[in-house]
This record gives sequence, structure tokens and C-alpha cells, in this order.
Amino acid sequence: MGLGPGGGRVQGPAPAGRQGPGGRGRVRHRAGCRAAGTLLRCLHPERRRRCLVDPIRLKLALKRRPAVDAALRSAAWPVLQAQRLGADWAAWRRGRGAYDPEFAWLPPLQGKYRGRSCFVVGTGPSLCLEDLERIRPAYSFGVNAAVLALGQTGWRPDFYLIQDEYVYLRLEAALALAASSCQLKAVWVGQNIARRFPLPVGYKTYPLHLLDHRLLHRRGWGTFRCSSDCYRCVYDGYSVVFSALQLAAYLGFGPIFLLGCDCDYAQPRTHFIPCGIPQPRDSGQRIIQGHRAFWAFARQRGLRVYNCTRGGALEVYPRIPLEQAVRHAAREGRKP
Repeated sequence: MGLGPGGGRVQGPAPAGRQGPGGRGRVRHRAGCRAAGTLLRCLHPERRRRCLVDPIRLKLALKRRPAVDAALRSAAWPVLQAQRLGADWAAWRRGRGAYDPEFAWLPPLQGKYRGRSCFVVGTGPSLCLEDLERIRPAYSFGVNAAVLALGQTGWRPDFYLIQDEYVYLRLEAALALAASSCQLKAVWVGQNIARRFPLPVGYKTYPLHLLDHRLLHRRGWGTFRCSSDCYRCVYDGYSVVFSALQLAAYLGFGPIFLLGCDCDYAQPRTHFIPCGIPQPRDSGQRIIQGHRAFWAFARQRGLRVYNCTRGGALEVYPRIPLEQAVRHAAREGRKP
């Protein structure tokens, strides 16, 4: 490295045996292409055709071959890094007061439900229809496959969240039917879904920030952050429940009761209602790390969070019986 005409430093050629930034990118790209070719050659011709057409099948095929998945992520590193920097810049601008019409619906809701409790309902196998019936009078957030339970119970979540593109593909028809028949009052989707799919009228988009999770997914958990300003961004925590917790806090809810959040993917049955996308066995540990980050965030702000889930692996929050949480919500009176 030497000095240029203006006194600035000029990057010289990379030493022999080493690759500069562009060289590393080309190596990653070639490795990813080889990995993709290896994956497709390993599949039966019919499965290969389906993978090329159906992104869900491709994702599941990659999950069964973690080495190939790691190589593809490495090849896509420049793109993923650019996406992360773009999300950082957009969040910074909104935090500085920039107006974004896509997310302008959020600021009027900030603190609107202060003094009211709510349930954040996961889709773990411990959840049952009777639980949903018991929390009907209270405010609640539903996620993902909760939409499949609407035909079996009178419970209707006040807020419904979904942010995984592959889960959305599975549930798109059921979700559209529930929204059009007024079974869901509010459908909130991560902006990653809005970028890939045309959304029905009435769906609202929240600014999901994936941090470095797509970059470091193969080498651990990456960064965990919690947002106090959901107009600025909602941080990813490997689970849509993590986003629901941030939004519940932003809306002013407290205490927050978790229900159906088992965080245990080592069991044969991992969901209350399966939606066709199995999770790796170590997913629970990543999600629990996210809950630890949110619990620290909540304690700093005096926000009470309790776990009403029966069993499961989530031991981050204080546990209370569901009956106690229901009694607490009943003392507040029914929601309007």
C-alpha cells in the first residue's frame, strides 16, 4: 500500500497466496455454484425439478445438507452484506425523522394500549384449543399457523404476525380467506414478505431488520437487539414471537404473557398445528438466546413478562399458571 497523488493511500496488489476482497468474493461465488450443482446432482430428477420450481422444497433440501447451505451463504455474502447495510441506512433515516409511508401506520399506535396486558401466543405443541378459548376476552397476538386454528375456536387474535417467506407460502391461501372473512382484525407482515409477494388490501408491513442473521446463520447466532422504536425497525430474533414481543412493548402492553412458546425442536411434534416446514433441532437454542435479549431489554424498562407455557424449554422468564394470567386480564375488564 502506497500514497496516491493526493496523499491518500492506494491499495496495492494482494500478496502472492492471498486474495483481495474481489478475489474472495469470486472464490465464494465459485464455491457456491459448485455447492448448488452438487446439491442438485444428489437429488432424484423429479425432486430436482421440484426444487427448481418450489423454493420451500429447495430450502428443506438445503436444511438436510448444512455444508451445502453454508457454501451457498458464503457465496452470497456480498449480497447479504449489502442488504444489511441498506437496512441499517433505512432504519437510521427513520430514526432521524424521515417519513416512510409504508410504515407510517406504526407511530399512531405507540403507547395506545398502555396499562393493558396481552398474550403473545406461539404455536408450540403444548398449546391447545381450550387455552385459546380462555384468553378470548384479553388482547392477544397470534403468529404463523395460528390462522389454521380459527375454524376450530372462537378465539380471534387482535394482531396477527407472519414474517417467514416460506411459512407465508404455505399459509397464504388460509390467511387471505381469514382476512377477507374478518376473522383477523389486523394482519402485519415483515417487509421481506412484502418485497416478494403482492399483498392483499389491508395487510400492513413492519420494518423487519434481519441484522447479521443470514450472514452468520451457519456460524452461530449473530447479533441480538431489541427495538424501542418499531417505526425505525423491528429486529429479527429467529422467531416471529420475538417481533411480536417488540411490537407489544411498542404498543404499550404490559404485562405480557407468553403462551405456547415451547422452544423445543428436539421432539417429534414441534408445533400445535403443523404447517409443513420442519425446523432444525438447534433452532430452539437460537430462539432462546433471542428471548434472553428481550428479557434484558424488558427489565431495563420495567416491563413485566411471564411465561404461561406448559412445559417446554423456555426458562428465561418467570413462570406463572395460565389461570393466574387469565384472572389478571379479567380484572382489567374486557377489551372494547
